[in-house]
Formats: sequence, structure tokens, C-alpha cells
Amino acid sequence: MLYTLIPIIVIFCLSLIGSFILFKFLKSSATIKKATYQAGGAIAGFLLIYGLLFSTFKSVYKPSEKWTIIGTVIKEDASIHDGITVRHLPPSPDTTTDNRGTFTLDNVKVISGEGWPELYFECKGFHPRSLLINKKNIKKLYKGKREIRLKDNEDSIIELQKIPE
Repeated sequence: MLYTLIPIIVIFCLSLIGSFILFKFLKSSATIKKATYQAGGAIAGFLLIYGLLFSTFKSVYKPSEKWTIIGTVIKEDASIHDGITVRHLPPSPDTTTDNRGTFTLDNVKVISGEGWPELYFECKGFHPRSLLINKKNIKKLYKGKREIRLKDNEDSIIELQKIPE
């Protein structure tokens, strides 16, 4: 919450200083006419500067959100699927699977406009595998909870192949 307020406070202060300089020392003038309101002078200048700074900040700043990813990964020809390491690339955070191969990966950063994260699965004696999350392998997407459930049917189950001995 605080990280959201800091840019707004800075933009507000810069707009206030800019409009003060423009209208006190440089004797500028400005007018905004809308259907619902009308503003003139320093207030119009403040609103114009604030709008410009805020839209510039919004186009440059890409906020990240923390999501939870839930899925299942299994080992080929195994009945117990625990101990598989699941990592978000870049490698933070990570977790391991339970006996059924189920995992929950909390606090995965998803940066707005840069696509979905990639996961990396590894276990001793099995080939490592990576999975780029996309629309095809998402079973359910809960935007309100910021939770992704990966598909776990036979067509899209994540399986690690055994390394031949």
C-alpha cells in the first residue's frame, strides 16, 4: 500500500511546485473546459501537469503482482511423487511436491504486460523439465485470489521422464 502511495505523493508535489513556478513567477495562464467542470489559472495548470506526469509514470511503471500456482507433477513409473523441486524462473520462490506430486508455489511475481511465469521441475534420477505457463495449461484462473491452477488431466499432466541407467 505504501509503495503505491509514494509515486502519487511525489507526482502531486511535483505538480504543485511546477504550477507554483509557472503561475507565480512566469505569469502563465491555463484553462480546462469540460462538460462537467471548468478550471482556470493555477488549478488548471496543476491538473494538466499532474495528468501528464501520472500518465507518463503509468506507461513506464509495470507493477508486479504475487500469485499462487497450484499443480501436480509426477515421476514416470513411480507410485510416490514426493521430493520433486518446483522452481519459478528466475529461481525464487521454490517448493517441493508431496506424495501425490501436488505442489503450491506461493508469492510468484507476475509483472503486468510481460506474460506468465516459467516453472522448472527437477528430481534426482529424472530429466529436468520446464513449463511456460500459458492459456493452454491453465485449468482455472482466479484473478480475485491471484491463483493459477494448472491442468492435471492425462493430456496435460506434468511428468518427469526417468533417466535410463
